[in-house]
Formats: sequence, structure tokens, C-alpha cells
Amino acid sequence: MDSTFPRGHLCLGEVYEQKQMLQQAAEEFLEGRILAGDDPRTIDALKRAIATAGYVGYFRERLSQLTNRSKESYASPYDLAEISIRLGANEQALKWLSAAYDERSPSLANVQIEPRLEPLHSDPRFQEIVRKVGLPMTQATQTGS
Repeated sequence: MDSTFPRGHLCLGEVYEQKQMLQQAAEEFLEGRILAGDDPRTIDALKRAIATAGYVGYFRERLSQLTNRSKESYASPYDLAEISIRLGANEQALKWLSAAYDERSPSLANVQIEPRLEPLHSDPRFQEIVRKVGLPMTQATQTGS
């Protein structure tokens, strides 16, 4: 309803992502970052990344930005896990999820039903994180589907 609400664009990006409309997803994620007031240099780098490599470029650049930022200030390991999984870096995603657990991230509340994390469901390390968080194992989490 409010086209200037950053979270609305991020959620729309997630919808496009689930529909495999990845270019549109990247554009909505970028719009959310713009409306959130990210630094103009950050935005310019994301625009270049999208122009060069689309959705994957956007997330490579976001991962780079957040990793660099984490050297000076806080970056959510859960966010880094979600970005890593989007890039097919499952091992790295599991490491970030473990770090999110170690810091008791509230973002883990729905870890077992988050669609982006589905590629990890059959991994025993992912199942162990779900167990340690205290969430029930869903059928999808147990079978990896």
C-alpha cells in the first residue's frame, strides 16, 4: 500500500524469488535497499552487480558488502547464511547458521520452514541446528524435500 516502505519491496523480492522471477527479485531487493537509505556507493555497486550478473551479481555484491562490514560492525550471520544459500554455497550457509545459533539469533525461529533453506534440509548439520533451536522436525526437514 505504501510504495516507499522498504520492507514491502524486500518481501516482494522474496515472492519473485519463490516464483523464479530472479531479475525482478533483484530489482525489488535493490529498491528496498534504496528506500532503506543505504549509502549511495553501496547502491551504485549493487546496480553495477545487477547490470553485470543479475540476481547472482546482486547477492555476490551483498555478501561482499556484509562481509566487509562485519570487520568493523555487526552483520547478521543469519542474513549471511541466506545470501550464501542463494549463491549455492551450502557449506558456508551451514557455518553461518551455526554462528546464528551461537548468538541466539531470533531469525532462527522459522529456520525449518524457510523456503530458501530447503537445500539444506537433508544435511544432518542443518537438522542438528533445528533440534538445538528446539523446533519440531517437519516432514520436509527430515526428508530434505
